[in-house]
Amino acid sequence: MTQPLLGVPFIAGLVSMTVTEAAYMAEIHRGGLLSVAKGQSEAGHALSFSFIGIQRLIVIPQAFRISLPTLINEYITIIKLSSILSVVSLPELLLTGQRLYAQNFLVMETLLAVAVYYVMVVTVFTWLFRALENRLDIQRKRPQTLSEAECQALRQSLPALSEESNTRPSTARRRRSICGAFANPGGSMRC
Repeated sequence: MTQPLLGVPFIAGLVSMTVTEAAYMAEIHRGGLLSVAKGQSEAGHALSFSFIGIQRLIVIPQAFRISLPTLINEYITIIKLSSILSVVSLPELLLTGQRLYAQNFLVMETLLAVAVYYVMVVTVFTWLFRALENRLDIQRKRPQTLSEAECQALRQSLPALSEESNTRPSTARRRRSICGAFANPGGSMRC
């Protein structure tokens, strides 16, 4: 006699956790993608990136950095919610603890040990995810600087700007309007 597919404890636990967490994960990723400024993809388009290139190189890395803290929280929640799987007889940590205290009658000691294991697992994952978050944090990275020789080579490779292009009336007007927007109350410009 064969068991139905959802009668297998591992499959039942996997399906229940997947169905429960899929909507949360989808919303986290959707929020991360929507929080990337539209100007980022427009800049990629201006640099003639393809749609896939824009998504792969610009949008998705920024969305991942933005949504990483929420994803970490959700993964830690999944670890803690795994104790619910003992209801479907999946041998996980809590069910193992229940079987142990049924044999030795040391309920509090066994459940305390199970709680310590959960805290240790969550702490390890928290440290790992924090290290990943710090590695991906662009605010913590020092900017790369060029040596003087590299700067000189770059200056020589760029075409020289003519004086007419720097003093075009439209550019001067635009510069004045931008500077006017940042005028101090005393009337002096900060530009």
